[in-house]
Amino acid sequence: MTYNYQLFFYLFLLPFWVSSQCNQTLEDDNSIYVGCLNFEGIPHGKGKLLITFDDQTQTQEGIFENGEFLSGEFIVDFLDGEKKNNQLCEFSSGINI
Repeated sequence: MTYNYQLFFYLFLLPFWVSSQCNQTLEDDNSIYVGCLNFEGIPHGKGKLLITFDDQTQTQEGIFENGEFLSGEFIVDFLDGEKKNNQLCEFSSGINI
């Protein structure tokens, strides 16, 4: 009978607990982030960052590592209606010898 409870936990309850870890929200004067945070409360993992400036709004949606946007979709909306959409991919800048 114990096996059935463990199976129930791993198949049904654990996915909900894991996914709920990435619904954290950080708000600042000109930005809002929704997604995964590391133990220090810094964006780390999958998330979405919306930053508002005087003349534009930037949206970064994808993978963050220690507060730095690594890969995903980067959109800039200007007040004059112009919109720029970029896809960023993570790459290694180091040289392995």
